[in-house]
Amino acid sequence: MATWKKIIVSGSQAELQGITGSLLTDDKLLFAQNGGAISSTAIDVNAAGHLEGTFSGSFSGSITGNATSADKVNNSLTDGNGITDFTYDGSSPATVSVEISGSTLTVGADGVAVNASGITTTELANGAVTFVKIDGDTVVTAAEGISNSTTGSDDNLATTKAIVDYVNTQVAGANDLKISGSDGSGITIDLSTEDLSFTGTDGAIDTSGTGNAVNFALDTGSAHFTSGVRNKISVADTTGASGIDLSYDASSGEISGSLVNSSITIGNESVDLGGTITTISGLTASGSFSGSFEGDGSGLTGLVSTLTFDGDTGGTSTVDLLSQTFDIAGGTNINTVVSGQQLTVNLDSSITVTDATVNGDLTVLGTASFQHTENLEVADRFIRLASGSSAAGDGGIVVQQSADGTGEVFGFDNPNGRWAVSQSFDGSASEFTAEAFMAAVIEGGAGDTSADVSARYTKKGNIFIQDTGDIFIYS
Repeated sequence: MATWKKIIVSGSQAELQGITGSLLTDDKLLFAQNGGAISSTAIDVNAAGHLEGTFSGSFSGSITGNATSADKVNNSLTDGNGITDFTYDGSSPATVSVEISGSTLTVGADGVAVNASGITTTELANGAVTFVKIDGDTVVTAAEGISNSTTGSDDNLATTKAIVDYVNTQVAGANDLKISGSDGSGITIDLSTEDLSFTGTDGAIDTSGTGNAVNFALDTGSAHFTSGVRNKISVADTTGASGIDLSYDASSGEISGSLVNSSITIGNESVDLGGTITTISGLTASGSFSGSFEGDGSGLTGLVSTLTFDGDTGGTSTVDLLSQTFDIAGGTNINTVVSGQQLTVNLDSSITVTDATVNGDLTVLGTASFQHTENLEVADRFIRLASGSSAAGDGGIVVQQSADGTGEVFGFDNPNGRWAVSQSFDGSASEFTAEAFMAAVIEGGAGDTSADVSARYTKKGNIFIQDTGDIFIYS
């Protein structure tokens, strides 16, 4: 794991408070590996200073402590209910198994089986069985319970009788069907003794039916309906003097109609619908108008027919909208395009100006090239790169080294949060892969230690210098 490590400078006096290493473990016996590396054994040193652990191989010397065969488990384990007989005191392995086989259950290779007459009513508590599957001709009677008798009626079946009794209780007194009309009138039908019938009236509905099906049909032979053929229906009033004809065109899906033997009044004029409307006098319309207009418009007044316009030069001019065409021509670096009823004014894709002064901001979406024989001079003290970015990312300066636009890059590597360099970098790219990083030097204040260094600078290769002169490198 990377941490701040103190650097011992050549020629200085090294004073070490202790030595720690990744191969050392608390309370372990230390030994030197080949090459002098210090490591730890698997043998513990307890609080009393005694060694604890597993020893293997040859040994010479004396051992202090209990290591005789009598040093076993103080309290032995014994079997309990459902466990085969065994004892265990730690002196030898013991096998423990569950004991299920008996007078009720038998355990075999195929699983657990119930012995014949193994479970009786003695083992079953009241209410333990909530459902019984009945096969064949077995009859369940209220008095006998389950029997093999094929005699008996359905009334004696406990389940059937319970269902019948429940249904009779729930539907008792609910044999009447009540029908109410919107005018407050109503009828009551006794479903057990009476039939519900539908009867049509003149000009309304005819009904007919077979079995449980009821058919409803419009009575087109009444005094109000004069005809009722397919795709056409004629309706008359009670006297038959006037009415409406409706026709349906199946090919177009349109419905057309007409008023028969009648007239309509518009303004002060009554027009016979059987004739043609030519002139309606005494009718004046005012306000806005939408829709189409037929005619040359010679009778219309108040229309604007002349357009007056003005330019930066040339003065004022007019266009007769009835006889002339208004032309908008493009100028230098400007072109116009007409498509349908749309006029588009465009700036040429490539423009040339002699001198240009931009009072506001200048945004260049492409490549900005400065062709000058002298070096670029920037009056600003700071240069902001990637100023149009809304999120963090890479950025820097590229010095081109070949004709394909690649070169050496010095930039900020955002994922690592460090300044870095790389080579053969395409300047048109938006990010780069660092080959080497710039090391940062952090100066500590009075009393500061490496633990006080900001996490931003805890990067490999960075250097921290305490105010005492001690040097640390993060690695």
